[in-house]
Amino acid sequence: MPASAATDAGTHGRRIVVGVDGSPESDLALEAAIGEAARRGATLDIRSYWSYPHIPGVVSFTNADVTKAAEETWQQYMRRASELDPTVPITGEVNEGSAASGLVQDSKGAELLVVGSRGVGGFRGVLLGSVGQYCAQPAPCPVLVMRPVEKD
Repeated sequence: MPASAATDAGTHGRRIVVGVDGSPESDLALEAAIGEAARRGATLDIRSYWSYPHIPGVVSFTNADVTKAAEETWQQYMRRASELDPTVPITGEVNEGSAASGLVQDSKGAELLVVGSRGVGGFRGVLLGSVGQYCAQPAPCPVLVMRPVEKD
């Protein structure tokens, strides 16, 4: 069962979707998305996905543990968005499944989809993670991929 919340729906259907996962890049994505939602007079729709880790020979997590951790991370982003701009209406959901395909589905009817350049999985140094790369092709709206600023 997905967790969800809404603070207001009075934005005439305008919506910015942001995918979050606890990574520094998704922190950047949230900041960019809240700014875009404020500029456009849109609702910020914060989405998070999780999947049960299948590690052969290791049974260290339960489904409830993973679900709880995902919902806690998502709630932190909901609170952070409210702190960044309390005037922006916020909604969202956390679901089990593929973040890439889920975010593409979630972005139907949205003005913009915002994701981090890489998430909590994968390899450091990769310029574009699998979720950002996947979303850039089939998303039904423009996609903004946030990368951290490299320091000289």
